[in-house]
Amino acid sequence: MFSKLRALWTTQKALIAAARGDVPEVVRLGKLARELPPPRRLRPAATRASILMDLATGASRERDHRHAVALLREAERLFTSVGASTGRSRWVAEILLRLGGELRLAGRYTDACDALIRAEQLANTDAARPMRLASVFNAQGILAKDTGLYEAALARYEAARALMGAEFGEDHPALGAVLLGLGRLDEAEEAYLRSKTIWTARRGPGHHEVAVQLNGLATVSQARGDFDAAERDFWEALRIKQRVLGAEHREVAALLNNLGALEMDRGHPEAAARLYETALLTFRETLGDDHPDTRLCTENLARGRELTQPNQRMRWSS
Repeated sequence: MFSKLRALWTTQKALIAAARGDVPEVVRLGKLARELPPPRRLRPAATRASILMDLATGASRERDHRHAVALLREAERLFTSVGASTGRSRWVAEILLRLGGELRLAGRYTDACDALIRAEQLANTDAARPMRLASVFNAQGILAKDTGLYEAALARYEAARALMGAEFGEDHPALGAVLLGLGRLDEAEEAYLRSKTIWTARRGPGHHEVAVQLNGLATVSQARGDFDAAERDFWEALRIKQRVLGAEHREVAALLNNLGALEMDRGHPEAAARLYETALLTFRETLGDDHPDTRLCTENLARGRELTQPNQRMRWSS
């Protein structure tokens, strides 16, 4: 009985951490939860699935999202022969939640949406675990944000907030990006500053989420035409992410792409092209040529190179 209560408590805390974007805490608590004994009739499938999920976490950390997707699909398959039960639904919902996130990172947005819809359907039937449903809503919000559906993203975040209440907090890492996408610059800036202050106090000024908020603040400044402030925050975010994630991470490439866009706004296509070239190398290495981020950076580079041509430079300056 004690082990069961401990498993419930640990899983609940992991779901709260997931909805707040605290990835290291999710990994720590998720691993602890999987070390606790599952119900007897689920034990064979659950034991193997937990190993596959740990392997998927490792693959994701190495930015091999395709491999992570394959591992999670195999983990889901293990439960096809297990009879319907609350325990089975909980395991499959958790796998689908993870799968949706990996598919999003792999750029397979339609498949990610399908996985998260299935996770939502299962989580909806589990009234005892509202935090899992909140985590699904949160994941759907992030997916909507990444695909430019900002109204839908905000609705999903509000649904998660309604379930989680005070646990959701005002420091959601993606809230500023959604408000920015909706053109609500003042609210976006407020959200970014609030989240940056909270994460700095919680984890220190060099934490990954501080860099996320700095990137957002830079984007707000860029939209307002304050290019100096944008450059300062972009470069500070880049330094943090290079230190935390390594120089060849997709998020580092995304920041270089953002800096390239800033240089384009400043009328410096040569500098922009150099930044795009560096970003594109990392995107191709980590995501492949078909990922939406790679395609966007390729288009940006082509535009930057086009504007460095003598005849185009004259038009640009005029």
